[in-house]
Order: sequence, then structure tokens, then C-alpha cells
Amino acid sequence: MSYVGKPFDYDVFVSYAQAEAETKAPLIRDWSRHNADRLRELLATALNTGRDPGSEVQVFFDDRVLVSGQPLTETLREKVQRSALLLVLMSPLYPNKSWCLDELEWFFQQTRSDGRGQEHCTVLCIQPLAEDAWPKFLRDERDKPVLYHDFVDPLTELPIGLTNHRATQLEEALLKLFIEIKGKLTSFRKHLEARRQMTASGNQRPADRPVIYFEADPDEEALWANLKGELKDLAIVRPANLPRASGDSDPLDREQQKQRQVQFASSDALVILHCRPGSWIENAVANVYLDRRLLRQRQRDLPWAILDRIGAPPKVADDYEVPCVATSGEWPRQLLMTLGLPVRDQGVAPPP
Repeated sequence: MSYVGKPFDYDVFVSYAQAEAETKAPLIRDWSRHNADRLRELLATALNTGRDPGSEVQVFFDDRVLVSGQPLTETLREKVQRSALLLVLMSPLYPNKSWCLDELEWFFQQTRSDGRGQEHCTVLCIQPLAEDAWPKFLRDERDKPVLYHDFVDPLTELPIGLTNHRATQLEEALLKLFIEIKGKLTSFRKHLEARRQMTASGNQRPADRPVIYFEADPDEEALWANLKGELKDLAIVRPANLPRASGDSDPLDREQQKQRQVQFASSDALVILHCRPGSWIENAVANVYLDRRLLRQRQRDLPWAILDRIGAPPKVADDYEVPCVATSGEWPRQLLMTLGLPVRDQGVAPPP
């Protein structure tokens, strides 16, 4: 059985284009297999703790040589749709391979039916690809490519470590990927366990969790996803995906203000993640302060806080009088209490 459990047979399905027919070489297939195996080893070391003997990490990687136009079997379709997460290795050949696009369509067809979303798909860009060539399933609301991990060697424009699987740069990139995937799997497992418990008892979870809008630097998406998962037992955390950063973003733009106001108006509190010093946290606090002022004109005083990851609250917190909560101990409960939100009993979802 997979780590996340029923109804999923696999925790991660790796979708990639082998490129052997075009390149007459197995380099991409061998590199992809190495990374899939390495990811499985890291996940198994972290998650196969023995507390649940019937549960272990399952990563599906198909290294059969496929011929263009060859139909995929119904069995492979079932494997895609019975996988909790999809890991896409994006390359220039990927959008041109019918079986790659089929895997994408099958996966997202299943997510639409079971309530999952784009956050259950992680993308590695392993070779440069023009924005307009990205598949429709891997585009955001601005029709831009979704956030991805950059695995491209800037000198060769080939995957990092293509000819040296032990390269330090590749190992460091894989560790970052492992941290993100591990966070998604542990969070999803808790969600499934809670859902199974509710089904068994015949009761649905009451609407007793506050809604928190959790803002973070898009470059820190992996850390944001992990912290979001830790908070989910006590609160509904939005957005589903971090908005893509825009270099020409103007906090005074009326359309942007309108969109943010809609998102914030349906939340009970705002939280800003502080994980490194710099201009991002200063700009984020200033923008959220402006949003709160606009909400107050509509008789809505929205509480806010900074979730401090580095143990040194930013100076801007004093300037704007923002309370800070460190990510240590039982920080999710402390955060809700700081925001003045109710803290419910955490007994709904047992730990994995």
C-alpha cells in the first residue's frame, strides 16, 4: 500500500519524455530513472518509519521504450489516476509526446473529480522551453507556466548532472525537491486519514476552522507548502497555490487591489511568512497594511501576523506593529491565539 493510503496505489507518478528516438541516446531516460530512484530512497528513509507496516512510499517510473503513436495501456491510465502526486519532468519534447499529454490529462481529470488541485502536481524544468509551448494543464491563471523547480544547467542548457549523477548541484536540487514532495505527502496523508475517519463515523467535520490567507515569497513555495500542511489541522489555509511574482506589480493598481480584496474578504486573518531578510517582506507588509486599511473602510478589521521562520522578526514588524510568531513548538496554536481566532481540538486527524 502507498504511504498516503487508499484509494492511491502510488504516492508519486513520474511523467517524462524519454527522447531516445530523437537523440539516439539513453541519457535523458537514465538521468530521469536515477532521479526517480533517488527521490524514492529519500522519501522512504524519511517516511517508512515502521509505525504502519502495511504502508510504504511507492514511486512509479515507467522506463519502457515507447514508440511515437503507440497507445498507452489502460493499466497505465489507472496507475496515473491512482497516484497521489504527479511529478513532471518538463523538456522541449514533453509537449510533443502524445503519451505525456495523456498522462497530464488523465491525472487532472481525476483531480477534478476527487477535489485535488494543481498543488498536487510538481514540475521540474530540465531543459529550456518557451512559455507558449507549455501544456495548458501546467499554466496558471495568467496563462504563464506554473511555478517549477529549475533543473537546467545554464552553461549546457541540459539537465544538471546529466553525465554525472553524483554532481553536488544535482544532489542539492534533489534535496529541495524531496522536502517539497515530503511535505505534500505528509499533509495529504493527514487529510485522507481525517476523511476516512469521518466516513467511518458517518459524521462530517463541522465548519469550525477559521480561514487564513497565507502569503509568502513565491521563491519559497516548498517551505510555504510544508508550513501550510502543518497548519491545516487547525485552519483552512488559502490560497491553493502561491501567485506568481510579477516584476511590474504595482500595489496601487486598482485591478490588483480588487482581486486581493475579494480574497481577503473571505478570510478570517492574514499571515505573512518571513523566512529571509530583504525587500520582499518589507513590500509584503506594506501592501497587506494597505489592503487592511481598505477593508476597514468596509467595517472589516482583519487580524494579521508574521510567521517568523528565522528567529529574528523583521524591522518592518515594529514599524507596522505586526505581531510575530516563531515556527517553534506548537506554533500553529500560538499563531491562531495571536490572531484572536478559536483553536479547536486537534483530535480529528491522527498523526501518521
